[in-house]
Amino acid sequence: MGKLDKLTRVEADLVGAETLTESKRTGRVVDGMSATVTSTHATVVETGMTVNQVNVRVNEVQEMLGTLLVSVKENKQESTEDREKALQEHVSKTLRPSKTDYAQDWYDKINKARIPGTGDWVRDERIFNEWHDKHMPVMFISGNPGAGKSYIVANMINRLHELHPQGVQNTSLTSVGFFFFKDDNPGTRSFHQALRDLALQISKNDPVYLKHLATIANYEMISTLESAWRLLFVDYFVKKPNADSDVYILLDGVDEAFDEERRTFFSLAKDLYDSAEKSHLQLAVIGRPHISDQLLEGLELEVPTIHVTTQKNSRDINQYIHASIKKSVVLRRVSAKLRQEIVEKLSARAEGMFLWVNLMLQELVKKRNESSMRKALDQAPKGLKEMLRHVLLSFSTSSNEEELEFLNEILLWVTCSRQPLTLAEVESILKLKSPEGDGMIYPEGALRRQFASFFSLNREDGLTTAELQIMSTNRNGLDESDEEGEGRNADEDAFEDVENFTDFDSHKETTTVTFCHASIGDFFRDQTEGKVSDEESHVPVGVDYLHAKAHVLKTFLRIFTDKEFAKKADDGEHMLRHAAENWVHHLLTTHASDCSLEDRRDIAKMLLVALTSEESITGWIGYRGWVSTEANIRAIRQWWEDEEVLESLTPDEQEFISSTKEDPITTLKPVVMLCTKKYVADDMWLAAPVAAVVWSYQSLMKGKEVNFIEMFDPTAEEIIAAAEFGDFEKNALWYRRCAIVLRQLEYFDQALDYFSKAVELAPDMWLCKAGMAIVYSMKKEWQKAIDLDEEVVQTLSAQIEANEEDSGLRASIHTSLERLGDSYQQLGNLEKRFEAYKRAQALTPYCNTCINVLLEHYGTKHDHEATIDLLQTLADTPVPDEDFSRLTQSLWDNPEEDTRYFVLAADAALATDNLDFMVESWRTAARAARKASKTVTATQLDMSLARIYSEFLHDQAKAVKRWERIMNTYASSKDETVVGFAKLKASFELAKQFLCDAVEAGIGTPQAEEAGAKLEKLCKQVKLNDESVLWTVSSMRAICLGIYYRLSGREAEARALFKPSIKRGIAILSDDDPENDMLGFLDLLNALVAAGDVKNVTAAAYHEVFGKYNADDPEGATDNESPGDEDSNWLTCDGPCRKELPTLDDSYQCPICLDTAFCPSCVRLLEDGTMGIRKCNPKHVKDFIYVPPRPKNVTSGKMLVDGQEIDFEVWKQGLKKEWGI
Repeated sequence: MGKLDKLTRVEADLVGAETLTESKRTGRVVDGMSATVTSTHATVVETGMTVNQVNVRVNEVQEMLGTLLVSVKENKQESTEDREKALQEHVSKTLRPSKTDYAQDWYDKINKARIPGTGDWVRDERIFNEWHDKHMPVMFISGNPGAGKSYIVANMINRLHELHPQGVQNTSLTSVGFFFFKDDNPGTRSFHQALRDLALQISKNDPVYLKHLATIANYEMISTLESAWRLLFVDYFVKKPNADSDVYILLDGVDEAFDEERRTFFSLAKDLYDSAEKSHLQLAVIGRPHISDQLLEGLELEVPTIHVTTQKNSRDINQYIHASIKKSVVLRRVSAKLRQEIVEKLSARAEGMFLWVNLMLQELVKKRNESSMRKALDQAPKGLKEMLRHVLLSFSTSSNEEELEFLNEILLWVTCSRQPLTLAEVESILKLKSPEGDGMIYPEGALRRQFASFFSLNREDGLTTAELQIMSTNRNGLDESDEEGEGRNADEDAFEDVENFTDFDSHKETTTVTFCHASIGDFFRDQTEGKVSDEESHVPVGVDYLHAKAHVLKTFLRIFTDKEFAKKADDGEHMLRHAAENWVHHLLTTHASDCSLEDRRDIAKMLLVALTSEESITGWIGYRGWVSTEANIRAIRQWWEDEEVLESLTPDEQEFISSTKEDPITTLKPVVMLCTKKYVADDMWLAAPVAAVVWSYQSLMKGKEVNFIEMFDPTAEEIIAAAEFGDFEKNALWYRRCAIVLRQLEYFDQALDYFSKAVELAPDMWLCKAGMAIVYSMKKEWQKAIDLDEEVVQTLSAQIEANEEDSGLRASIHTSLERLGDSYQQLGNLEKRFEAYKRAQALTPYCNTCINVLLEHYGTKHDHEATIDLLQTLADTPVPDEDFSRLTQSLWDNPEEDTRYFVLAADAALATDNLDFMVESWRTAARAARKASKTVTATQLDMSLARIYSEFLHDQAKAVKRWERIMNTYASSKDETVVGFAKLKASFELAKQFLCDAVEAGIGTPQAEEAGAKLEKLCKQVKLNDESVLWTVSSMRAICLGIYYRLSGREAEARALFKPSIKRGIAILSDDDPENDMLGFLDLLNALVAAGDVKNVTAAAYHEVFGKYNADDPEGATDNESPGDEDSNWLTCDGPCRKELPTLDDSYQCPICLDTAFCPSCVRLLEDGTMGIRKCNPKHVKDFIYVPPRPKNVTSGKMLVDGQEIDFEVWKQGLKKEWGI
C-alpha cells in the first residue's frame, strides 16, 4: 500500500532538511509563486522582473521570506492547513525548536565514538543512584576539559534508557531528555533554546505532556527563559498535583552556554527544591569545576557532586589507548614492547584527559621510527594547555610558511565564528587570505590529515574521516557494475590515523568545520595565550584573539566596500552572503578599545562607506536586512569617538559623523532611504524585506524596538507609512509595491484596493492584474483569479511574439500559466489544467513542477509513450555548462522511489519495453550526484534503482546487493536523517527478501534455514530504536523475523517480536490525541497481519481511520480531501492497477510481504502469474487475509468484530489481555 513511506516521509523530511539545498535546483516557491532560476537571473513573484546579481536573489528571498517572514500573522492559517495540522506540528510551532536536532546528533556522535564500557563506573556512584531514585533533585558532574564528561553523560543516558525505555507508552511515563551545549553555535549556547528542544524531546515520549504543551497558545507565552521554564517544566513536572509523568534531564557542557542565561537558569532551578508538591523532574548538570560556584549561588545550597578524577576514568583512558593503537595503521605495526610503553606512559601522564591522549597519539603517528616515538613519549608535555602549545610548536617547526599561514587563518576564523563554518566558506576565506586569490589546494585533505589535531569535519550523512577512508577502498562501489563490488563496515571509532591518500570530496556547502573539542576553542580565545613559535623564528602558530576579532570584522566590511577584494573569493557571492548574515554579530561583540589604532581607523572608515554608499549598502542589505536598535547604533558609533581616528577621515566623513551625533538614529538614514526607494520606486527587489527595514527604523524613532527577523507583523497602516517615508511619487508602481506587502500580510481588501489604484493609474500594467490574481487565489476565489490570469497570459503572449528571446517575459508567462493551471485544478477542470501546464513547460522545459504535472496527466490517461517521450527529450537535452542532462537534473529533484514520478516513469518504461533506458538514466543520475558530492540524492537514487531491479526487472540479486551496499556504506547514519531513512528502508527490503527467500525455498529446507539465518543476523545488526519517530518502519525487520518464526512453528518467539508493535499501537490509541491514531492503527495492523490474526485485522481495517465507508453505497466510500491534495488517498493497491483504495474493504493483505495489499483484480493477476511487476509471490496468495466489504456501517467509537459491534475500549482491552500487555 506504500502507507509506511508516505506517512513517515514527512517525519524524515523534517529531520533531514539537508536535502533542501540539493533538490530545489530548477525552482523556488516564493510568495505563493514559482520563481524560475537560471544561471544569470531569477524571476520573482508576479513581477517578471530580472533581479540583478548585486540585488536580492532567490537565495535571499528564501532566507528573508522563508525564514524571517514566514511567521507573518501566525494566527492566520488557511483552512486546509488547519485541517491537516497535527498536534505535534502545533507544539513544534509554539516551541520553535532547533532546525537541526543537535542534542540527538551529539549523542549519536559520542555513542559512535565511545568505546564499550567507557564511563561504566558512574553507574556505581552513590550520588548517581540516589539521584535516579529521587532522593535529590539535582546533581552535578564536575570534570576538567577533555576528561570525557560527554562520554559519561552518554553512558548515563544509555543507563536511563535501559531503566526507562523511551517510546513505549504506558500509564507510568518516564522520559529522558538531554542537551549538549556547544560554544560554536548560538543555538547550542542558549538555555532558552535548550528548554524548548527538551520539551519537544519529552513530548515525543510522553503523550500526556504533549497535550500539556498544546495548551500553550503561542511562542510569545514562552519567549523568555523564565516563562519557558515555568510553563514548559515547573507547571507540569513540579507543581501539578498527582502527576503521572517523570523526567530525567541531563545538561552537558553548561560551561559553554551563555553566562547570563546559565546564571538565570540556576536561580530558576530553585523551584525543584521549593515546591510544596513532590518534584517529578530530576536535573543533572555537567560541566567544568568552576560551575559549582554558580550552582551554589543560584540554588543557595551545596549540590551533590560526582568528580571525574584520574582514579575514576583511568581504566577508560587505558581502553581508549588500546583501541587507538589497534586501529592506527602506524601504531599497530610497532613492536609489542613499544606498544606497551605507549599504553603505560600515556596512561600515567594523561591525568584523566582523553583530549590530551588524542593529541599525543596524533603526534606519535607523525614519527617514522621507534626511537623518535620514544623520544616524543619521554618529552610529552604535562597538562592540556602545555600539550596544545606543544602541538602548535611542532607545526611551527615542521611545516612550511605557506601552510602555516593557511593554518593560522583557519584557526582564527573557527575561533571567532559564532556558528560552524562550511567547507565552502573556509575555501573562500583562504582565497581572500592569499595575495592572488588562488587559496589553498584541497583544504579538506589538510583539515582531515595534517590539521586533524584541531578540527572536526561534520558531513550531512554523518560519515567520519575513518569511515570515508574505508569507503575509498571501494570508491566506486555503488557506481560499478551491480555484479561486482562489496561494501564494508567501518572499524570501531577511537583515535583516527588518517595518513593516506583518500580523496574525501565532501559536499562543500553542507560539510561544516569545528574544533574537535570545546577546550581547544577556549584555549585560542584565552587572551593570555597568543601564538607559539620556536627560537629559530619560524612562523608563529596560533591565535591572537583580540586581533583575530578585528580581522574578521575588517574582512566582512572590506567585502562590502572593496569589490576587487570580494572578487577574490570567486564563489558566486557565497562569502558575501556569509559576511552579510554575520557582520552585525561581530560588530556588536568587537570593542574598539581592544583594537589597535590601525584597525580602529580601518573599521571606522569602512563602516562609513558600508552605511552611506548606495553601492555598498546594496551589496549586503538584501541578505539580512537591518534591524534598528539602540545597541546596533552604539556599536557603530563607538568607532567614531576617538580623535586619532576622526583626524584620519575626510571632511565629508567627519561632517556625516558630527551631523548625526545629536540624533544617533539618523546614522541609519542612508540605509533606510535606500530601502524605501527599493520598496516603492524600484521593482528589482522584493518588497517585503526592504519594507521591514523601514518599519523597524520608524518603530525605533517612536521609541519601540521591533525585530522583524523574529516576527514581521506591522499593521496595514504601518505598511503604508513605511511606503510614504521617502516622499516618493505615488504612481502606479508605488501602489502596486504597497499592495504586494499588504497581500503578503493577508490584508486582502487593502491589497485589492491598492492594486486597483495602480490599474487606474496604469491600465496597461499587467503586473497589477497578476498581483490581483494572486490575491484572489489566496482568498480561494478561483474564477476571479482565472479571469485575471487569462488576461495576463494573453497580454504576455502578444509581447513575447515580438521578442521571443526575452527570458524575463518567458519566465513571467510561465509563472502565470502555472497559477492558471492550479486555479483550474481547484475547479476540477483537469484538461484546462493540463493545457496550461503544457504551455508553461514548453517555455521552461526543465521546470520540475511542470514535469510532474505532465507525468501525472499522461499516467492518468495511460499514455505511456508520451511519458517516455518526455523523459527521453530531457535525457537528450544537456544542462548548459554542465556535463549532465536535463533528465539527470530532474531525477535529482525527484530521487525517491516512493513518489508518483518514479511509479509513473517505471510503469511507462515497463509498458513500452524501456526498462534498460530507465536503469541507465537512474544510474547516470546517481553517478553524477556522487560526483557532485550530493550524498543524500545519490542514496535515494540508489534505492530507486534497487526497486527497479526488484519490482520491474525481477532481478533480486542486484536489488539485494544495492540494499546491502546502502546499509554498509551508511551504517553510522542515524535513522532520522534522509540518508539514515534510506538505510532503514533498505534494511526492511532486505528483511522482506530474506523472508520471501525462505518461504520460496520451503520452510524447514536447508535453503530456508540459510535465509532465516541471514534474517536473524540482519535484525541483530540493526538495533531497533524505541525512540525513533520512524518506529513503524524500523520495527518491520523484527516483524519479518517474527513471521519466519511463526511459519517455522516457533510461536512464542514470534509473538515476542510482534508484541512491541502491539504494545506501542495500543499506547498511541490510549492517549487523548486523535491526530496520531493512524500510526497506532498501523502498528497494530502490521503486527496483527504478521500474526495471522484474521479477526482483529478485519476489525482494525474497518476503523474509520482507514477511510469512511457506507455499507449502503460502497462505491461512495471515500476519504478524499481537496483536489490539490496529492496524498488525499494514501491507500493504494500495490498491483499494476495502482488504484486508490478509499478503504481497506474488499482488499487482500499479504501476511508475508507486509505493507502490501491488493484489490481483487490484481490478486487474480498474481495467481495467474500475469502481474508483470514483481510484488509479492503467487505462493503467498493462499495465506492472504481477505477483508470483505463490511456487512454494516460501524458506529463511531465502536469496532466491528466477527459481525458484532463492541466498544473500542473493550476491543483494546481484549488485545491487551490476549498479548499480555
